[in-house]
Amino acid sequence: MTDTYLKRSLDSANDKAKYDENVKTILSDKTILSWILKYSAEEYMGCSIDEIRSCIEGTPQVADISVMSC
Repeated sequence: MTDTYLKRSLDSANDKAKYDENVKTILSDKTILSWILKYSAEEYMGCSIDEIRSCIEGTPQVADISVMSC
């Protein structure tokens, strides 16, 4: 197939979608999420990673629910 602008654009969009999906998978990991909470949410700064992890109930929902801005 000839390398056209359209083909490069579609390939780039596909790569971005794969990257986005991988980042969402990483962020839905409870241990990774615990580290993020520990260093970004004041409420968790004094807690251990294990304590924070135990506070996360169920499976984190990443990109399942739309967030509306005001």
